[in-house]
Amino acid sequence: MYPYYYLFSKEKESERAKYESSKLWYYDGVHYPQPMYPFDLIWDDCWHIGLSVYNTRVFCIPPSYGIDHRVVNGYIYISPVLAKPEDIESRVPLFEKRAGYYYENWDSIWAEWKDKMKGLINELKALTFDPLPAVEDESIVFERKGFTSADTLLRKYDTLVELAVRAWQYHFEMLNLTYASDVVFMDTMRTLFPGIADKTIEQITSGLEGDAEMFIPPIQLQRLSKAAMGTGIGDAVIGAGSWDEMVSTVQQSEPGRKWLEDIESVREPWFEMSIGTGWFHTDVAWNDNLAIPLAHLKNYILALKRGENIDRQTADVVAERDRVTREYRALINNDADREVFDRQLDLVRRTAYYPQGHEFYVENWFHSIYWRKVRELGQAMVAYEALEDAEDIWYLSRFELYPILYDICAGWATGVPAIAKYEIPEKIKKRKEIYKKFQGWRPPPALGPAPEEVTEPFTIVMWGVTTEKINMWLEAAGVKPEETTEVKGMPGSPGIAEGTARVCFTPEEIGELEQGEILVAPTTSSSWAPAFQIIKGIVTDVGGTFCHAAVVSREYKLPSVMGVGTGTAAIKTGDKIRVDGNNGVVTIIERLGK
Repeated sequence: MYPYYYLFSKEKESERAKYESSKLWYYDGVHYPQPMYPFDLIWDDCWHIGLSVYNTRVFCIPPSYGIDHRVVNGYIYISPVLAKPEDIESRVPLFEKRAGYYYENWDSIWAEWKDKMKGLINELKALTFDPLPAVEDESIVFERKGFTSADTLLRKYDTLVELAVRAWQYHFEMLNLTYASDVVFMDTMRTLFPGIADKTIEQITSGLEGDAEMFIPPIQLQRLSKAAMGTGIGDAVIGAGSWDEMVSTVQQSEPGRKWLEDIESVREPWFEMSIGTGWFHTDVAWNDNLAIPLAHLKNYILALKRGENIDRQTADVVAERDRVTREYRALINNDADREVFDRQLDLVRRTAYYPQGHEFYVENWFHSIYWRKVRELGQAMVAYEALEDAEDIWYLSRFELYPILYDICAGWATGVPAIAKYEIPEKIKKRKEIYKKFQGWRPPPALGPAPEEVTEPFTIVMWGVTTEKINMWLEAAGVKPEETTEVKGMPGSPGIAEGTARVCFTPEEIGELEQGEILVAPTTSSSWAPAFQIIKGIVTDVGGTFCHAAVVSREYKLPSVMGVGTGTAAIKTGDKIRVDGNNGVVTIIERLGK
């Protein structure tokens, strides 16, 4: 099911096995809360290279090379590769020159980046995968083209893969530098203010003034909800059992028709929000499942009817951020240190938009269209009996598809059934059975020996894996989940909240959240943001200071703790818990039914 380079060596004494057994491999639940379908592994392939090459070969981040990947029972495990000590010094001037150019021109490069990404999305939209014709169009003869639909089909598949790889090269063009600036700022603050709390550093970097793209979809829903209330159609929206029913009811009035036109004007691109992380073909967009945005609209309208403010509290977050920043800056007693503080703070705030901005363009907008195109390809393969169902395509890797498409073209050319008709359906059947078993396995947080120190920037700020965190995992490994009374992680957003836990693993379960509950999840994704309006706090198994859950919880002023490792195992829906976002501690106050 998976390429050879993703599997751990079975030869225990080989050089490869010695390398693998010497490293800590930790489960990347931030991106992969479920086992990988073979085709969906394309995104892991892309970022395996993308992140690593920009670290190692392009910007030459001094202490860090790339991140290595393996698959265990369908789940992704990753391990940072540190630069050789003797290479670090020689990489510093390369990093300063190359990263410095991007930092100095950040805003113009970001604007250029968005244009490049939109061009790639338009190229993807133009791809079509229709069944091969019974007879070629006569234009092949009279325009003397010299190639046929078989050639076109194979080239289109090559283009489909090439666009995926290119999108993820763009993905990491600026992202590594963003997280590098985060890590440098954190180190600067700890040097200037020994003993400073992580929550204080997070406060100083919070408050995204203006709308990063990832926040625009929920902002649009908030605006539409207010408009629905203002035009008197709020109750019709709340009472609708489906999107079609809502449209049928609302369009009966002139204000309702204008409101629906408003929705249609924002669906492209803002409803191209994935219902999950966007890394799985099952993570379809709002445009593919309009029940999701309808549910969010209903929740917002109900909140408005209760007299609640549904907007992000950006002004309050910024005011508190600026107050804390002024107080700490005033403590600096020399101009040189003050200059360093100002420069690093300016940089970390300017780069802060990229993680939330690029994620919309790649994991949401691009991925949503990509999944549709692959489904079109699956339908074409069904027409030639290579697949029994278009959805079976996900059980084949991208490397396996080209020879099957070649087989289809050969069968079409010769007038006989493709050999895939006799070979592939049985393979798919076996893989479905294997995948189902993978779903019943719970991946441990980490495998292998703990390193003396973790320095790779992505590892720290995105996944929240630090030397201290690894030691916590090792200590927790010997405690049964049902006996756990406390889990520790990384402070994501300051404050303390107590309430009833709601454990959610999927976007569908998010719909079960009730007002005032505390969300406990393996991780969160961008499409969950509207739910942050009704919860009191957040706990995640994986994630660091700048993961999605941490960033959004700070924008909504919700106490949160990231990367607790065993939160979804130790905490059950209905348990009463306390989330201490100041110190990164989650306490189980009372078990359900006890």
